[in-house]
Amino acid sequence: AAGPFPLLLTAPGALNPRIAAYLTEHEVAHAVLVGGTAAIAPAVQEALETAGTAVTRLAGRDRSDTARLAADLFEQHTADDPACADGPIRLGLVPAQQPEQALTAGPLLAQACTPLRYTEPSQLPADLRNALYLASHSPEGAHVAAFADEAQIPDDLLEPALPPALLAFSCDWPQGHPRHGEFSVVIVDEHGDWRYYPLDGPSFLVDPTEPLNPEADRCRVGGGHVFEWSPDGRYLAEVGLSQVLIVDVVGDEVVEAKIDAPEAQFSSWHRPVWSPDSTKLAFSAFPGDTSTLASWDTGRDHPYIYPTAEMYVYDTRTGETTRLTHNATSDAPYAWSPDSGSIAFTQAEIDIGIFSIVWYSTSLRVLELGTGSVNELYERANSHPDVHWAPDGSHLAFTGYGDPSERSESEHPEWYRETRVFLAMSDGSAVEELTSDGNWGRIWRWTADSSEVHYVSYSPFERLVYGQAPESEQVRVWNVEAGEDRVLTDLERAAAERLGRTRFDSRPQAMITGDDRLVIRIGANAQERVIIDFPDRSVEERDSCTATWTDSGVRGSCEWHRDF
Repeated sequence: AAGPFPLLLTAPGALNPRIAAYLTEHEVAHAVLVGGTAAIAPAVQEALETAGTAVTRLAGRDRSDTARLAADLFEQHTADDPACADGPIRLGLVPAQQPEQALTAGPLLAQACTPLRYTEPSQLPADLRNALYLASHSPEGAHVAAFADEAQIPDDLLEPALPPALLAFSCDWPQGHPRHGEFSVVIVDEHGDWRYYPLDGPSFLVDPTEPLNPEADRCRVGGGHVFEWSPDGRYLAEVGLSQVLIVDVVGDEVVEAKIDAPEAQFSSWHRPVWSPDSTKLAFSAFPGDTSTLASWDTGRDHPYIYPTAEMYVYDTRTGETTRLTHNATSDAPYAWSPDSGSIAFTQAEIDIGIFSIVWYSTSLRVLELGTGSVNELYERANSHPDVHWAPDGSHLAFTGYGDPSERSESEHPEWYRETRVFLAMSDGSAVEELTSDGNWGRIWRWTADSSEVHYVSYSPFERLVYGQAPESEQVRVWNVEAGEDRVLTDLERAAAERLGRTRFDSRPQAMITGDDRLVIRIGANAQERVIIDFPDRSVEERDSCTATWTDSGVRGSCEWHRDF
């Protein structure tokens, strides 16, 4: 109705001849199959493709998830329509158990630029709960068209009192407890409900002699594992010593990202990296096979043999893990391209095992998954570079070191390695330094149209001596096409901060406070609201706790904080 895109109904097993004739008569070049292979069999898709019609299949884990995919496609087709972008959040709802009611909703919702979604009577999907909660705190509010009676979609379902929130951490049970020796990932939601998922090793920060809190049968909060939430808030990746686990909080299941190396070790020195579309997880591991072994001559009678890290990608759609690199250098992923087709990664040639990932200097490269081609961006990048892709994928801004020949080692001791800002095309060409006059720098952001990159430039001397450098610190704007930069004015900087670059802006905020609470804030002047509290035991001071607000609500984690 919004397209116009005619909606045609088919039997699951075969393409109806009348539909085939319609597609031919109207020279339909592209068809969308709404549903998985159980709803529309592969034979239907094959018949369409044989007839020369391109096919896109929208197949979620169930009909509600398929409706989400269809709504995303709808929004792509209406993105350029100002009438669809302005105004309150618009949403059409149909009971998941009465899908036929969706047919009556289409024409009305199309005129109002409103996507259609399914819901269960007990709970909305997390992304819809999140959208309605945020809408209730915005001046525009939300307009919901429910094609159902109150029993099918209760009124209170449309007015969530809390945003969806999940907080993850590792824990164990003390001596004397029936579950002593077990280790788990715990995920606590906004209602205080705990879910346990098994881990492969100890939570190192927990004192095994400490008595269990008598309240409930809950384990004690600890650390020792690395967690990373996917951008859509559905998946939690956990990296331990001997395995990588993927927790699907929607399907409530755990899968292992298995690699073809039974004795492999995984590195908690480096965080795994999710693709923007949340379908792929890139991580490093030490498989220890021949191709990864390197000799380091220490001057003793025999060299030491060290394994180096290789890069892998786990696909949430197929459940398969693919090895991306086979070499004697340590490779670690850092940033996905906006289209989830390429990875910016570091490559260290220092043969010191797991420490090669945290070495101070390394090469920054880009791997294209489709072709396997690798382009080097810069040979003196930071060990943990700050990498920002332009939204259109054409350029990367990143941090690295300057040319050693440009400075005197007597003036700059070994630890005094400057961090500068660089820009390069995604193919590795046209590398140029943005910082100048010996200043250090850090990347701030790209503009939405990819025409400018904003970065902070400051004097390292004032920063080191005085702690802050307000006089010398500048936010500079580099125009990619013109190849020129300028200083961002105070007025422009204030406007940019209001759009989402400071902690106390108008965006929804989520954070872990010093007294171990997950709190949120909506609006610049809003008070903090506690969402999750730790009822059993404080998080260790050495733990690193972070939280962010995703499309599916608040996602947080607490883990062991490395001291370097």
